[in-house]
Amino acid sequence: MSLRSTTLLPEIEQAVPALRRFARALIARTGATQNPATNQVLADDLVHETVLLALRSERSLDLSRPIRLSLFSSLIGFHAVHLKQAGFIQPNAHVASDFTHNVEQGLIAALDRLTFEDRVVLLLINLEQMSYDEVADVLHITRALVIQRLVRARNQLARSMTGQQAASSLHPHLRLVK
Repeated sequence: MSLRSTTLLPEIEQAVPALRRFARALIARTGATQNPATNQVLADDLVHETVLLALRSERSLDLSRPIRLSLFSSLIGFHAVHLKQAGFIQPNAHVASDFTHNVEQGLIAALDRLTFEDRVVLLLINLEQMSYDEVADVLHITRALVIQRLVRARNQLARSMTGQQAASSLHPHLRLVK
């Protein structure tokens, strides 16, 4: 183990619980299996793969960027690749927007119906308490796109949880102001 590894190791170790929590939320019922124990194993494998990559490629890590953000970027990338290989998602594919059926399945089912991109943003902000700028850094997108995806995800969740179809009926008091 190099000197650089020993300086990165504490940061990586500190990030592992958050990575595990995020991976479990990301994998929960996303198509591969409905078995929670299997999902836990898949999440742990995803975190393991992410940490190994960080340790193997320590020389190529951008040290001006917090290692935590690099780890989340890698984890999301690995998960997206696995889902694409398994045929569960298409790049920028949108899930059907019929949220009126099975509303009683709750929040997990509502999260499952979000697009992969929207779900990732929602989980990073709400579960991991990242700022918009940190999420933009993790996903390599603009802050404006982070906000757009978050608004879309929250609106879809609200419609799903309340059984409403029209976003305008959720926020009739909102209007465009120039």
